[in-house]
Amino acid sequence: MNRTLVAVRDALTFAQGTEESSMAVQFVQPHRFSADQYRRMTEIGVVPENGTELIDGVVVEGTRPFRFTSEDYFRLGREGILDEDDRVELVDGEIVDMSPIGPRHSKCVARLLKLLRAPLGNAELRVQDVLRVNEDLTYHPDAAVYRLRPDEYEDEQPGARDALLVAEVADSSLLYDRTVKMEHYAEAGVREYWLVDLKRDIVIVARSPVASQYTDVREYRRGDGWRSPEVLDGEIRGEDVLGPARG
Repeated sequence: MNRTLVAVRDALTFAQGTEESSMAVQFVQPHRFSADQYRRMTEIGVVPENGTELIDGVVVEGTRPFRFTSEDYFRLGREGILDEDDRVELVDGEIVDMSPIGPRHSKCVARLLKLLRAPLGNAELRVQDVLRVNEDLTYHPDAAVYRLRPDEYEDEQPGARDALLVAEVADSSLLYDRTVKMEHYAEAGVREYWLVDLKRDIVIVARSPVASQYTDVREYRRGDGWRSPEVLDGEIRGEDVLGPARG
C-alpha cells in the first residue's frame, strides 16, 4: 500500500476523535475509485479539486480520507459514479466496501423475506436498500421494516426513526455488525435489531435502545421462540430464520 495512504489511515485511526470511529476503520475497507470517477466527482462539485487527491483509489483531503455526507453519497448514485453493482455503504463519512454475499447469507435473507412478508399492516418491507442512520452514515441492511408515512418515502430514503425492525445477516462481517453497527443502530434509535450469526447458528435480538447501547439483548437458537409485536402477530422460531439444522 502507498506509504502516504498508510499514514492517512493511521492518522484517521488515532485522530478521528472517538473510539467508535477507530473501531469502524479497523473493520471496513475503503472503496477504491478510478481516476475518471475522481475527476467526475470534482466536476460536479462533490469533491473540491483544490486540497484533495486520489491515493491508491481513496479520495484524501489533507492527511485524512475525504468525508462524504449522505447527500454526497446519494448524488454519486444519481450521477452514475456509483451504480447498483457497487456494494458500498457510507460509514463515518467514508464510502466503504460491503462484505461479499455467500450462498448461506443469500438463503438466510430469503427466509427473512418469507417471514417478514406476512401481513404488515401499516408497515413496509425493504431488502438491502438504503437506511439513513445519520448525516455521515448510510447502511443497506439485509431486511428492514419501516412504518408507513404519507409521502411513502418518495422524497427521501427512510431514516433510523422510521425503522420498526432492522435485520442483518453476518458471517465474515460478524464482529463489525455485533459491535460498531449495533451501536450505530442503537444510537440512532432503531427500535429492534436482529443479527443472524451464521457462524454460531443463533439469532441475536436487541431491543430498547438507550444512547449507543441496547438494554435488552437476547440470543435464540433453533427450538427457541420470541415475539416481535410491532412487526408480526405470532411467535417467531429460531428455525424460521436459521433454517433446518445442518448435517
